Amino acid sequence: MESQKVNSFIVGETALLRLVILLYFGSIMLISHLFSLPELIMAVMASIFMMILPVFLGHDLLTFGKKYTFNIFRNLDAISTLIIFWTIGSLFIYHLTIFSAALGLDFIIVIIMILAILVAGSLRENLSFRGIKLQHFLRPQETYKDDERISAQELSVVEKVSFVFSESKSIRLLLVFIIIVIGISATLLFRMYQPFPTFVTSEFQHFSKALQIIDDLGNLVIAEKAYFVVIYCNQAIASFLFNVHPLPILWVATFLQNVIVAGAIFATGMLIFKRTITSLITAFFSVWILGGAPVQNNPYVFSDGTLGSMFFILILYLITKNLQKGSIQFNKKNLIITFLVSLGFPALIFIQRLVVWSDSTIATLFIPLVPFIIIIFKRDELIYGGKFQFTIILLTAFTFLVMIHPHTAVLNIILASAYVILWKLVINGREHD
Repeated sequence: MESQKVNSFIVGETALLRLVILLYFGSIMLISHLFSLPELIMAVMASIFMMILPVFLGHDLLTFGKKYTFNIFRNLDAISTLIIFWTIGSLFIYHLTIFSAALGLDFIIVIIMILAILVAGSLRENLSFRGIKLQHFLRPQETYKDDERISAQELSVVEKVSFVFSESKSIRLLLVFIIIVIGISATLLFRMYQPFPTFVTSEFQHFSKALQIIDDLGNLVIAEKAYFVVIYCNQAIASFLFNVHPLPILWVATFLQNVIVAGAIFATGMLIFKRTITSLITAFFSVWILGGAPVQNNPYVFSDGTLGSMFFILILYLITKNLQKGSIQFNKKNLIITFLVSLGFPALIFIQRLVVWSDSTIATLFIPLVPFIIIIFKRDELIYGGKFQFTIILLTAFTFLVMIHPHTAVLNIILASAYVILWKLVINGREHD
């Protein structure tokens, strides 16, 4: 009996798949350091790994020391869960890197610690990844209710009947293909006139921090009135592991970024319109309109500004989905607490970075760390649900938003908060009717 438990613990279905993924990328990493491989291929591998890495780390941080049950993260849909994992994982990488820089450690220490966490997290059950299917992304409006409690025996049966699809598998794959084409269409047009891996913009500013992190982490400038090095930390890890310059990674990551944007707009459209064609049209026009509107032009680069625009769209999905479920009941007191917590700490980060204390290393290290610690301390609200689940979701999202791009975060946070209030007013109006 005990051996069966150990076997299930180590080689669970999802954990085994995760190990296979890590072994695959690990093999490519090893080969890239032994042989000279095409730069474009290595940039593609590094970019994909750069997106996957924070998701695994975020999962491990939230579930560390927690007992797995079939109800773990059942209060969140698949897309919301992955967004939160990616956010928390990216923040962890940033804090680990920046504290290592303050202590004068070499970047290899950061790499070893992250790889150790990845391996350890793969030697245990990953139930929060189990059961994620393609339809969760194509039909996000059709999910479980929060108050459903599904036993292990009932799970497989419920999964079979929870989603009703008239489409065949081939049609669903075609839908994925269309979303990908929509996502890369604008970027591809501009890339036709730009030889790999250059941009029609200033390039050095987009990879110089990543190179400094790799080559001289101990002398990294920590306190300054500038962007936090969140995306540059991820970029540096991918560049180091796959032995490829950061610039090609940025060139490829732009395509992935826009596929995520198209997918996020489509998913949000499905929540609001519940119609596939309407959501696809919305995604198409949004990608092309956003392409010329936001900071530094979305189709051109993968930068703090464009990533901030992408994450703002993901926040709109988080708000829409988690308010639409109807399980979050706001009264006046809860609404005030939600905004005090979710706005207060990001405001402190903004003040520290751009207004005062920007020249203080201690303030730079610890003020952004406070909301991250609160999120980890209150992780049960995310894992199992709770009275302040939505508060922690907003705190996580707004903290990440202000750390990606402090300059534009204020406007995005105000818009997102106004969206929450508008939603509340609309729901109240319906209830009174």
